[in-house]
Parts: sequence; C-alpha cells; structure tokens
Amino acid sequence: VLLDFLHTSMPKKPSSSSSPSSSSVVSAPRRHKRKKAHHQKPPFMLRLLLFLSRAGVNINRPPPLKKLLAGIVGCLFLVVVALVRPSLRASTRLNGEKNAVRCARTFPDVASHQLLTNDPTTKSGGFEAMDYLRDRYGVTNYDIDAVRLKDGTLLATHPQRLFDWIQKEAKDVTLEEARALGANERSFATMEDLIAHFAKMTGTRGAKKGARRALRETLLLAHELGKNIGGMGSSSKRIGIDGTFFGVDLKGDALNAENVVLVNEFAKKANVVDAVSYYVTDPESEASKNIQKALERSFPKSEDRIKMTWALRDVDGSHWNTEKLARENLERMNIRGLLPSAKFDEKWYSKAVKESNAWVESWVADDLETALELRKKGVHAMISNVPEAVIEGIKQFCMNGESRELAVKALVKMRGM
Repeated sequence: VLLDFLHTSMPKKPSSSSSPSSSSVVSAPRRHKRKKAHHQKPPFMLRLLLFLSRAGVNINRPPPLKKLLAGIVGCLFLVVVALVRPSLRASTRLNGEKNAVRCARTFPDVASHQLLTNDPTTKSGGFEAMDYLRDRYGVTNYDIDAVRLKDGTLLATHPQRLFDWIQKEAKDVTLEEARALGANERSFATMEDLIAHFAKMTGTRGAKKGARRALRETLLLAHELGKNIGGMGSSSKRIGIDGTFFGVDLKGDALNAENVVLVNEFAKKANVVDAVSYYVTDPESEASKNIQKALERSFPKSEDRIKMTWALRDVDGSHWNTEKLARENLERMNIRGLLPSAKFDEKWYSKAVKESNAWVESWVADDLETALELRKKGVHAMISNVPEAVIEGIKQFCMNGESRELAVKALVKMRGM
C-alpha cells in the first residue's frame, strides 16, 4: 500500500512522444518546472510513515484503541514534563535561596574592626575600606579605634598599627610628621574626615530631607544573599540610624572629656549624632562621670549628645556581675549599649540580652565557630577583624543546609587549600 501511494504521489516522467518541435523559449521553463517537482520533499505524514516502517511498525495494521490512547497520553505527559521541569528547578532554587536568607538573618550583624580588609586592591583603615565593605558585603557597622597625636589631632587607627607603620608612638608625632613617615590619608584617616565620610555614605549628611530614603536604598544591599544580612531582620534590635553605627574606641590617654567632646562635635557637624557612640570600661568611674558632665555643658540638648557604650571584659571579675546589667541601672548611667567579650558564657549573655534591653555587640568573632556561638547567645552584632571571611562563612553555612562541616569544606575549596 505504501509503495502504491509513493508511486502515485511521485511526479511522472514526461512522455517520449512529446513534440520536439516546440521552441526553446517554451521548453526551457517546462524543464525547470520538472526539475523543481523532482526535488520536492514528501509530505510530513509520508515521512512519518516511512520512519515508523523502518522502526519495525506495521503501518498497514492500526494499533488497538487502548494502546493508541496510552501512547497519546504518554506523549502528552512527556511534553508536560519538558515544559514544567525548568519551572520546578527554578522554584526549588528560589526556595533554597529564601531559606538561606532566612538562616542568615538569624545571625548577628557583622561589624568591621579598624576597617581591615583581605582585598589586596583595597587599602585598609580608610574611606576605600569603608566603601568596599559596604558595597561588597553590606557592612554598615564600624568599630573604630582612635589615638591622639602630638598636635591634638584624632587619628582613626589602633596605636599598634600606627607604630608598626611609622615606628613611632602617636603622642610623639604631629599629623604632618605622621604623613611624612608614611601614614597616608588612604590608610590613616583623621577621625573628623572618617565621620564625615561615614555620614556621606549613609546619606544622612546635610539636610535631613530625603536622608532616610537614601539610607534605605543603601541598606537594600544588605538584603542580598551573600551580604551582611544578619541582624537586619524585622525582629532584630536596631542601633544608630536604621542599623548604621559608628563606635569610637579612644585608646589609652585619648579617652578623656576633651576628646569625647571633639568626637561629638564631628558627629554633630556631620548630622550623625544618633549613629555615633564612645566606649568606656567603667561607666561609674570619676573619669566617665567627668566626660558626661563635659558633654552636658557643651551640648545642653540631649539629642545633640553622642551616647556611651559599656565595654565589658571577661578578664575583669567585676564585669561578671549581672546585677548591674538591669535596664534601670543602665538607663541611670546613660548607657546606650553593651560591648562584651565573646568569652562570657550563655547565662551571662541571657541576662545581658534579655533583661538589659540594650544593644549588645560582642567582640571579637573571626571565624564561623565563634559566629555560631554568638548566634546561640543571641547578640545583636559581632565585631570582626575579617568581616569578609565571617560573612562568607555564614553564607556557606546557610546554603549548605546549616551544616558546619559542609560549610567548612566549601570554604576550604574556595580558598584552594
């Protein structure tokens, strides 16, 4: 039957009795038409029948109705699977990312200590590092050390870091001399300039109109997977201006009333008073009380004064006394937040976090293990010398089903170890 069909469907050859007397003008188009018809492809159904016959299907005997229906249903099923499978993969990937983001938000916010970075193209300690940590990792919380130079300038750096760089103590050099010895502006910014840049970065400098909107746009960076989204959830306590914070740790003799008032002036000028705080280890000491009195004299309005943060050390036996952490006591001492060592136990942290109603920012967390411990202790933020590594560790932990072992393997693989 198939051969008969093929025979009847193929174009027939011209008869040999055709008149040879036709002119070449007429016969040429006919030859062209015959050639075109000769190369015309068979219809689709015909090619399908040929394919089935070669595959061993008896096309002269139709299959039973049940088999035919089963074949049609099977084909439809395969088509549906082919169409839906990419959507299922995308949905699974999206759900996995959502779960990872939820996991990351259960971690404390990661703060940068001294604006140190691991990026070889970024200078630590200055504007570049602040911008880099904000843009690449969503870091908006900074713990900044400060020293006072011979000429009274406050330099934003740790005293040991400055000494390693210029081989001289901070008190023995002026700003000009420190610059000449290599403490350049890129790595050693003045406190005034750094606070001004911090204010500019958060969109709060100058007029207040539109500042909150600009800040919200900046903080959107922190809600992307792989960035610093810990502590940014709706249930988390906030500090500073919508989560941006600038803590000033005046080192050694630099912690006095004169310098704290100077820091307050920088913050007020930049319009970031609510985001700046200074640290003390003993809020009830005469020195701390004198600082408070100096601030009240210089800035009569409370909204113009920067707040105090209590730094607590596990090596100080008096700091283990949790009775002083009561909310009423902290309010009496005008303490805005607590800055405890990561080595305090869970019982101590339970009191500090739940009963003080204060912002609790722990130090120092330089690895995933410490970050997991502080997550369990319920702190709001953790200071790190290596914020990029800690944030990446949290990301890998959350993307690998909250498995520490898988996260460590992923980190090792990334570092090529």
